[in-house]
Amino acid sequence: MQFKLPLFPDSTRRLSLALTTASNASRPSANCAESVSSAVPTSVQETPPEPPSSQTRRSTCRFDRPQGTPLASPANVSAVESSSSAAVRTTHYVADAAGLSGGEIVACTENGRVEIADSDDDHVRIQVLLGASGDGAANPVLAARHAVEETAVHVAVYQNQNRLIVHVWNDTLGVVAGTGQPASVSIRVYVPRRGAYHVLTEAHPGPVAIRRLALSGGVMRLQSAERSRVPGYLGSAELDSVQLGGNLEFTSDGGTSSLPLLAKLQIVATSTLTVNTGADVTITVAPDSALGIRAFGASGDGPVSVLIGEAAKRDATTAFAASQFLEQAGYAAKPIRLEVKATTTKGRVTIALGTREKP
Repeated sequence: MQFKLPLFPDSTRRLSLALTTASNASRPSANCAESVSSAVPTSVQETPPEPPSSQTRRSTCRFDRPQGTPLASPANVSAVESSSSAAVRTTHYVADAAGLSGGEIVACTENGRVEIADSDDDHVRIQVLLGASGDGAANPVLAARHAVEETAVHVAVYQNQNRLIVHVWNDTLGVVAGTGQPASVSIRVYVPRRGAYHVLTEAHPGPVAIRRLALSGGVMRLQSAERSRVPGYLGSAELDSVQLGGNLEFTSDGGTSSLPLLAKLQIVATSTLTVNTGADVTITVAPDSALGIRAFGASGDGPVSVLIGEAAKRDATTAFAASQFLEQAGYAAKPIRLEVKATTTKGRVTIALGTREKP
């Protein structure tokens, strides 16, 4: 199955990126927001050529330059470190976001994980970890180092009026010669808790996690482990202590290695949550007297539990083996409403009210 995320459906061109740093740079970049690594195309191209390396290829991640004013975000790039048959490189970015509130966060990796969480001050902090294993290659250490050095990641930190815009994506993917195993790209983004963020994330094979932030909506997509040939990849997708005030979609391709979703939410404005995956789904919503919930859960082969208190059954036509569709009493009259649709091809679905926290 081909899997693409049209995060910017109206964009048909790749633009060069101000404040863009490729993670295969050999030294920290200057503070200049307009610096561009030589590993990244510096002009608009309708069809970017493949890199000269016989193994390196373009990633599936594609984004345009954000609108607004770039913020200084110098990079601290480590040397490639080798151990046994593995190689890693870590790059850190820091930007001052004082006075900004909420905004947009984009994070995409073709082979790795994404974590987005709250910062403990007014700064944006971004960590990009590149890694590769040379196991099976003729020269494991050199093959792993080459894959890391050929992998490039774009990082753009902007402000648009009083909003913070962060885009991080994997552009070029190094591949271990002789094995075909791509380098891994793991992304961590920490932003101030002020305001609500719209998120667009894609991670293959994942996981992806968002913690302790307010969201105005967004899209989170995963590709199961089969595509990246990472057998037994462990982890789960998480929405941990997230305040939701908008429309949020979580989807995976429904493969047998799809990751479970664990969501712990507080609803602060009328919202919808749509989940379509191939693993267990657990959604817990903080109770609120102002909140009304309508919830539909369905599974291809597992149990479904919708536990939202006093609620009436609603009619639903579905091809899933098990399903429940309930609506809380007085739903339509509530000032805040949540509509949940959670389906899985394989696994259980649980949608429930949490317990009230003691003051």
